Amino acid sequence: MGIAAIRDGIKTRLETIPGLRCHDTVPDSVMPPAVVVRPSPEQFATYDVALGGVRNLLFEVTLVVSKAWDRTAQDTLDSYIDPTGANSVYAAMEAGPTLGGIVADAYVRSASNYGMITWGTTAYLGCDFLVEVMV
Repeated sequence: MGIAAIRDGIKTRLETIPGLRCHDTVPDSVMPPAVVVRPSPEQFATYDVALGGVRNLLFEVTLVVSKAWDRTAQDTLDSYIDPTGANSVYAAMEAGPTLGGIVADAYVRSASNYGMITWGTTAYLGCDFLVEVMV
């Protein structure tokens, strides 16, 4: 189990959402709707000396839907945040919590930062999901 493999596993789960462009590395630009999976910028890894290594990892999944001034952007974003439905990030992760057998469990812990997100020089409407992975 490596960090790159886990990022790829999260990307693979999210690719089950129709029409969502998924990145497991940080691109220069995005074409919405899109997600970018990366280690959480805050606390990324929790170590457990008794278990001899990493116990859990946190990944930030940034989702952008369209330019911030698009009238339908908020409804579209809401469909990705909803806990059920074809666009649900939560439901996509729940459908394959072991990421193909490479981790013990992975789940969406929270959604935050709902609003305008600037990627490069373009403003989008989006949010961040925090995905916790137990290794």
